[in-house]
Amino acid sequence: MSDTASTDRSPAPLRVLVIDDSPDDALLLIAHLREGGYAPNWRRVATEKDLLRTLEDDWDVVLADYTMPGFGGHTALAMVQHHTPSVPFIFVSGTLGEAAAVRALQEGARDYVTKGDLKRLVPAIARELRATREHQRQIAADARVRQLLAVSADAVIGFDADYRITLWSGGAAALLGYAEADIVGQPLSRLIPRHQWSMFEELLEAFTTAPEATWRIGEQADISGQRVDGHPVLIEAALTKYRENGHAAFLLVLHDIGDRVQHEREMRLLLSVSQRATAGASLPDILSACADQVREEHDWLQVQIWLLDERDATLERHAVAVASGRQAGAPDGNAAARSLAQQASQTGHSLWHEIDSAGAPATPPLPADVRTAIAVAVPGERGPLGVVECWLAERRPRDERLLRVLQAVADQLGNVIQRQRAEQRLQQLAHYDAVTGLPNRVLFADRLERAMVEADRHGGLIGLIFVDLDRFKSINDGLGHDVGDRLLVRIAERLQNAVRAEDTVARLAGDEFAVLVPNLTRAEDLARVAGKLLEAFESPFEINGQPIRSGASLGLTLYPIDERSASGLLRNADAAMYRVKRSGGGRFCFFEPGMTEQATDRLALEADLTRAVERGDLRVSYQPVKALASGRITGVEALVRWQHPERGLMLPSLFIPLAEDCGVIHELGAWVLRRACEDMATLAKDQDLRLAVNISVRQLKHPQFEQRVLEVLEQTGFDAGRLTFEITESALFGGGEVAADTVRRLAEHGIRFSLDDFGTGYSSLAYLRQLPIDKLKLDPSFIGDDTLSSTDGAIIAAVIALARSLGIDVVAEGVESAPQVELLALHGCDQMQGYLISEPLSVEALVAWLRGDPSSLGEPAD
Repeated sequence: MSDTASTDRSPAPLRVLVIDDSPDDALLLIAHLREGGYAPNWRRVATEKDLLRTLEDDWDVVLADYTMPGFGGHTALAMVQHHTPSVPFIFVSGTLGEAAAVRALQEGARDYVTKGDLKRLVPAIARELRATREHQRQIAADARVRQLLAVSADAVIGFDADYRITLWSGGAAALLGYAEADIVGQPLSRLIPRHQWSMFEELLEAFTTAPEATWRIGEQADISGQRVDGHPVLIEAALTKYRENGHAAFLLVLHDIGDRVQHEREMRLLLSVSQRATAGASLPDILSACADQVREEHDWLQVQIWLLDERDATLERHAVAVASGRQAGAPDGNAAARSLAQQASQTGHSLWHEIDSAGAPATPPLPADVRTAIAVAVPGERGPLGVVECWLAERRPRDERLLRVLQAVADQLGNVIQRQRAEQRLQQLAHYDAVTGLPNRVLFADRLERAMVEADRHGGLIGLIFVDLDRFKSINDGLGHDVGDRLLVRIAERLQNAVRAEDTVARLAGDEFAVLVPNLTRAEDLARVAGKLLEAFESPFEINGQPIRSGASLGLTLYPIDERSASGLLRNADAAMYRVKRSGGGRFCFFEPGMTEQATDRLALEADLTRAVERGDLRVSYQPVKALASGRITGVEALVRWQHPERGLMLPSLFIPLAEDCGVIHELGAWVLRRACEDMATLAKDQDLRLAVNISVRQLKHPQFEQRVLEVLEQTGFDAGRLTFEITESALFGGGEVAADTVRRLAEHGIRFSLDDFGTGYSSLAYLRQLPIDKLKLDPSFIGDDTLSSTDGAIIAAVIALARSLGIDVVAEGVESAPQVELLALHGCDQMQGYLISEPLSVEALVAWLRGDPSSLGEPAD
C-alpha cells in the first residue's frame, strides 16, 4: 500500500486536530497534508480548556506540538488518551529530544516527527490509519464471536436423522421446562405445537437435502416452541447439520423472542400514535387509530379510550374499536364499563378484572360476554388524563408484560394529549382574548383579509363596525377590574347574540370591540346590524347582583366603497367612532372621507403638545379671587395657556382632553404646578395669597402623583397650606376609591381641595361628607346673565346653604356684572372670580395689578 493518502486524483478526507500555539506552524502542517494527498478538515487548539471541549468531536488523527506556553505535550497526550484512546496521537515538534520521544511513545504516542523535517508525517499518518482500520476490523470480529457465544447460551438441542432428541442444554431446560433426563430420546415433535409440526417437519426435510450447512428458521415461517406445561413460546430457531461417526446429526438452537415480539408490537403501536401526531392528525383521529391497532394487535373483544373532561372531570368515551360482529353500545348506558374506567382514572393504577373459575361475577360487574377487562390510566403531569380499557371474551390471568405494553401506549397517548392541549392553549392565547374568549386583533385581521379576498372573488360588501364602550373606564376604576372583566364578558355575549353565526365579534383592546359583517348587499344592512348592537346595551348588565349600565359608540365603514386595505378600514371605522364619541356617544355613524383627515390632524396636535410640554412652551396666567365680605384678594387660580406656533392661542378646554388621551397630562400638570409655585415666590411677602391649581382625575389616580406634588413643594419652598387643588366633581366622584384615597392623603399634608363646576355633575352630598373638600365653585351657568330670575337665586341659595351645613366655602366663577355680585352677596357667597374683577394675568401683570389695588393689602381672608 502506498504511503500517500490515495492513488487516485481525489484527495482523501482527513479529520485533523492540531494542538499548537502557533497558527503559522499549524498552517504549514495542513499545507503538507494537502500536498500528501489529503483533504484535511481541521481545527487548532492551544489550551487545555479548548482541547477538552474539542475532544467531544470525532477525529482521525491528533498532531501535537511538544512544548507550548502553559500547556505541555504530555498533558495533551494524557487528555487524548483518556477521552479517545483509539485516535492516533503523533508529536510534531522542533524541541522533542530522544529521551522525551521515547517517553512519549511509552505513554501512548504513535510516532513523532520534527517540524524541520516533515517528510515522515504523511507516511506515519497513513500507517496509523491502516492500523486503526485493522484494529476496528478486529473489534468487529471479536464482536461476532461474542454474538456466537451468546447464541450458544440459548436453548441448544441436538437430534438425529429420526428426529430423536440427543442433546439438551441448560438453556433448553430453562426455556421449555423439561429436565434433560425426561426429554433426551423423546421425539422432537414434543417441543413443537401440534398444529405447527407438519410445517416444521417439511422444513427439516428440505434442510436435510439443502446445500447450506445452516438455516435460520423464523424468517421463512412463524413458529412456536411448546413448554412442558403446554404453553407456547414464541421462538426463533437456527438449524445446523454435520456428520458424526458417519451419521447425519443436527443442532437446533432456539431463542425466546417473546419480549422482542412484544416490544415490536409496542413499537408499532407507539409509532402509529407518534406518526399521526407528528403528521398533524386531530386528537379524535389519533385516539380512534390507536384503539383500532391495540385491538388488532392483541385480538381484543373491545378497546375503548376514555378521557376526563377538563372542566368538570367527567369521564367520556372518545374512541372505541370492537371485534367483528359485536356492537359497541352507547357509552352513557354502559354503567359497567364506566365503573371500571372510573376506578382507574381515580386511582391512576392499572386494573385487571376477570370472571373467576366458579363463574362468580367480577367486581365491578362486566358485560355478559366479557370474561377479562383491563383498565390502564393515561398519565398526565397533574394526574390521569383518561383510561385505555380492553375487554376479552375469555379468562386470562394477570400478565405484567401485557400491562407494560398497554401502559407504554397510555404514556404515549398522555404525551400526545398534553402536547395537543398545550398547542391549543397557545393557539388560544395567540388568537383569542383571555378575558372574553373572543378573537383578538390578530385573528380579526386575518378573518378580515380572508373576507376581502372572498368579496373580490364573488362580489358583495363587507361591513366593519368599531365598538367603543362608553363610561367603561369609570366603571373599571370605580368598581374594580374584576367587575370590569365580568362586564366585558357579558358585553361580549350580547354582541355575539346580536349578529349572525358567520359574523365575527372581536375584542381589539381594553374597551374596544370590532364586528366583521361579510356578504352584505347594501349599506342599510350594516346599519341594521349596528342598531341591533346598540339594542344590546339598552338593558343593564347584572354583575354580582348589581345592575350596571354601559353604552357604546359605533363607527361603521364598508369594503370596498370606503377603503380597500384592512388597516384603512380599521382606521376609517375608528375615525367614525370618534365622531360619535365627541357628540355624546350612544349611537352609530358611517365613515365620511374627511374623518381620516381629522384623525391625522388630532395625531399631529398630540405630537405638538408633547413637544410643547417637553420644551416648556406653555405659559401660566393667574386670575384673582376676591372675598365678597371684605373685598380683599384672597388668592389666584393658575390657568395654563398654549400659544401654538401655527394655530395661535389654545385654551385648556381644547388641549387638556388631548393631554389626557395621549398620556402627557402627568408631565403637563407637574410643569404647571412647579411654575405656579415658583411664580408665587415673586410676590411680596405680605401678599400671602392662596394658589389654586387645576388637576385631572388621571393625575389623582397616578401612583406617583402624591410623591411628585410633595417634591415640587419641597424644591420650590411653597407652603402646602397655601395650595388648593381644583377638580371637577364629575371627575372626582367618577375616579373611585383610588382618587378619593389620594385626596385624603394629600389633605393630611395641609393641601386643600376645591370642587369645580359644582352642580353640573353628581352633586352627591354623601361624597361631600366623605372627602376633605374645602370649597365649592359654583358653575357660571348658575349665576346667569344680568337678568337674574328667582330660580337662579333659589339655586344659589340652596347650594350656599348646603355648603354652610358642611362648613365649606363657596366661590362663584364667571362673575361679570354688578347684579351678579349683589345676588351673591345677598345669599352669603364667600368669594368670587371673573372678568369683573380681573382677566387672567401673567405673573408680571399680576404683581403690578396687586400693587395698584388697595384691597390687596391687609390680611387675606381664608
